Amino acid sequence: MPHTGTATAPPRSPVTPAVTRSGQPADAAPRGGRSKGGRRRTADRIAGAVAGIAAQNVQAAQDYQQLTESMRQIAAAAEVTAGAAQRGLIAMDEVEERAERQLRAARHVIEFGQALQNLLHHTPPGPTTAPTGGPALARAELARQAGELGATVACVADVADQADLLALNAALEASRAGPDGRGFTIVADEVRVLAGTAELATRQIRDLVGEVRDRVAEIAAGPASTTGRAVTTTPATVRADLGAILSGAAEMTELAERARATAGAAGQRATEIATAAEQQVVVADLSLQAARRQSEALERSERAAEALAGIVEDVRDGSGGTGATTGPVEELAGAAEELTRAATGIGAALAEIDASARTAAEKGWRAAEAINRVEQAVQLAITRDAAGVERADALLAVLEAGRATAGATIEAYAQAGRDTLRHLRTVTELERLARRIDRIAGVVGTVAVQATMLAVHGAAEAVRAGERGTGFAKVCAGVRDLARDATDRAGRIGDLVVAVQDRIAEVRDDLAETGRQLRAEQTAATAGLTRLDEIDHAVRQVRGGGEEVRESAEALAKALSGVRGGLENVASAANQAEHLAAQAVLAARDQARGAGDLAATAGEIAARTDELPKAD
Repeated sequence: MPHTGTATAPPRSPVTPAVTRSGQPADAAPRGGRSKGGRRRTADRIAGAVAGIAAQNVQAAQDYQQLTESMRQIAAAAEVTAGAAQRGLIAMDEVEERAERQLRAARHVIEFGQALQNLLHHTPPGPTTAPTGGPALARAELARQAGELGATVACVADVADQADLLALNAALEASRAGPDGRGFTIVADEVRVLAGTAELATRQIRDLVGEVRDRVAEIAAGPASTTGRAVTTTPATVRADLGAILSGAAEMTELAERARATAGAAGQRATEIATAAEQQVVVADLSLQAARRQSEALERSERAAEALAGIVEDVRDGSGGTGATTGPVEELAGAAEELTRAATGIGAALAEIDASARTAAEKGWRAAEAINRVEQAVQLAITRDAAGVERADALLAVLEAGRATAGATIEAYAQAGRDTLRHLRTVTELERLARRIDRIAGVVGTVAVQATMLAVHGAAEAVRAGERGTGFAKVCAGVRDLARDATDRAGRIGDLVVAVQDRIAEVRDDLAETGRQLRAEQTAATAGLTRLDEIDHAVRQVRGGGEEVRESAEALAKALSGVRGGLENVASAANQAEHLAAQAVLAARDQARGAGDLAATAGEIAARTDELPKAD
């Protein structure tokens, strides 16, 4: 609060004592009777008192001018205070309006944030990784069995090649046997036919097994895999940062309420200050009216003093009586009484103005200080809110990346689903191929049986041929061994085909389950993406609310700054009015003392007048 200096008043002019014509003080002259000398001495004393009244009137006129000017300045300062207070009230209305807007904006942020919290609370965890498309072990085992089947088929192909070679040897032996080898020729032809059949079946099986291995390799690769962590980590990131944003919004709400309450209290003080300032203007106007009555009383005093001076001169010269002094003396006493009464009233009014202005200044400075504290808090909150908006921007970037990843995850699930359907179709093709292999393997078995029968028949022919059938018998033994081997290989192929079919069925079941999982996960991922879109929308609402809070807070800070400046102006104007009132109080006290001196002098003149002889 600014220091209020101590007011001082200019020194009063000394009151000129009443003197006689001889230069002696009037009080020093002896009390006279009705003698001529006594009358002259009394007249001299009265003349001295009248001269003192003139000097007092001059000083009183100076006091009146100073007091009048002070009262005008006080009235002007009070009007400035009242005007500043009224403008402060308007500014405080704006502060309350801005605070209300900020309060609404902050509550919107909290509302949006709570809705976002609820949204995050009900967000499903979503997939963490995409399924691999079924157990890989079954597919690996199927690939191994397909490889073993291929190796077995290769052995069967060797059997077919050997059968063809034995057919050639049988033909050579039949040629050597001559007429005895006609049966050899038939057997050799049959063996050659069976060898061709076995070779064809083997080639078909080999081709089919190649297709099986290709299909199995395709299934073994599995569907496309991806990660879905963005669907779960993004809401977690939003949930972590949302607390800070809501904390800032709650702080803004508290500050808005404080600003509104402080502005309301400051507005009440400003109203009180404005009312007090208006009352000061009224009191100053009343004091000016009293001062004008003082001016009129001074004029009456001057006229009475002039009249007494003329009468006293007549009395001193002996040319007049004392009866004419009664009117001027009474007029002088009345003027002195009016001056005293007005000075007392002005002094009391000025004391009231001084106390009121001091109180107004204190209220103004306290209100300005309270507004300043709120203004500083709002500025700090603006900085924090800006950080909250930046955090929301970062969250939006995270959400954008999460949505892109979630979209890629959904597409990966869709691709994995398409792969699974394709693999299911491949499995169906594998089942068809396995059945064909099984049928052809049956042909190989039949060929082996027939080859065994031919070997028996050929052996019988070799026996009939005697010594010429020895070589052919060896060929038939080879055919028989080869047929036995072919039978074993065909049985092995059949067993492998059954195992492959069992594994294919297992893979089919796995792929079907994988398809169901993929559809479920794709649905969950799609729901997660939808929820991310909703979260993104909610975060944008929170961010927009944060922007609104920041803008309203900046407007509030500006309004608070204006109110603070207005209150400081009010307090300064009240300090000025207090200072002027203190000066005027001193002037009023001097004037009151002068009025008392004038009244005392008027009483002395009345007493001296009673000592004069009455006119005849």
